[in-house]
Amino acid sequence: MTTESSRAPSKEQLSTIATLRLLENQRPLFLDEDQGDKKLPSYLRAAGINVRAHREVFKKGEEDEVWVREVAKRGWVIVSSDKGLETNALNRLAVEESGAVVFLLEEKNSRAEFWAAALLVSRTRIYEIVLKHKGPLFATVKRETRTLVVDPRRPDGTSCSFDQTWPTIPPKSIEATQEKLPLVKPEPATGS
Repeated sequence: MTTESSRAPSKEQLSTIATLRLLENQRPLFLDEDQGDKKLPSYLRAAGINVRAHREVFKKGEEDEVWVREVAKRGWVIVSSDKGLETNALNRLAVEESGAVVFLLEEKNSRAEFWAAALLVSRTRIYEIVLKHKGPLFATVKRETRTLVVDPRRPDGTSCSFDQTWPTIPPKSIEATQEKLPLVKPEPATGS
């Protein structure tokens, strides 16, 4: 039995994948000062992603409208958590006039490991957007990856909704289960 996931990619799919990898090599991800001074560049590079960090190209504190224009001129893809690139009039004008492609991380408080994982699993989609849409453009990268795990189903092929996946346990059953479980108290610490 051949399933969708076990089929070999078509020539067209292989060609698209090759085009996206070539595009990735030619148009690296540029991590702005918010992201480029952290661990994120090294995590992405370790995963084989072509990356440029702000600190490697520009002086610290370089005005956004200056580096946005230069990065767009080089054809690099901007990754930032700075919403000001879209909301600040000067920055937005720099994006519009330069044709920059900007992927905004949905928030800036998550650890670099989470964003590295999100960018790694999103990289094909990022480059599909770059390939299909000329800048200027903004897109949001979400940290949550719910769309990567889809279609829960039973072994008989019936679909599961989230209501079926998480059965409701009546309170009486919980109380009965708790009565059967022994209470375990931690041992007091002994000095050594």
